Amino acid sequence: MPGDALIRWHRERCGMSEKAHAVMKGDLASGKMPSALFGVNAAWWAIMIIAMILNTTMKRLVLGAQWATRRMKAIRVHLIALRGQVMK
Repeated sequence: MPGDALIRWHRERCGMSEKAHAVMKGDLASGKMPSALFGVNAAWWAIMIIAMILNTTMKRLVLGAQWATRRMKAIRVHLIALRGQVMK
């Protein structure tokens, strides 16, 4: 890749890693590790990454374009916590 194209690409994605870290920390509980043991924390981190990938995939493929940029809280409030209607 030419140098000028690489610099343009890097400037366009500026700030995206901070958004991903905010989602991991706030929405997927990676802000505080569950243990002082490295192996337990590594397993916790791996499960969180898998959950993030599944969440992103679900938003893009199942829910459609209007949900692709929404965070987990919005999905929880609008989809998961919907009240059901009891039919008699």
